[in-house]
Amino acid sequence: MNQHGTHIERTRVELFLPGGRKFTLTLRGKGFQLLKVAPAR
Repeated sequence: MNQHGTHIERTRVELFLPGGRKFTLTLRGKGFQLLKVAPAR
């Protein structure tokens, strides 16, 4: 991981869906990772 004075390119988007479901989308550079979080209790 190269860090030249700037923080790592990482964007995290949280989507809250009806019913308490939550999806977390993590963007890292060119790739992205979709995390499915269990419904809140």
